Amino acid sequence: MDSKQIIKILIVGLTTVLAMTVFNENDFKKEATIIRQLEI
Repeated sequence: MDSKQIIKILIVGLTTVLAMTVFNENDFKKEATIIRQLEI
């Protein structure tokens, strides 16, 4: 694993935690879908 992959995983993890904290479950599901679309 190179450092770019590790950084990407950390960013995605932090974004997920923030989304879970800020949004309720329905909004979180939409947010998760948006994040997955950005990753592709």
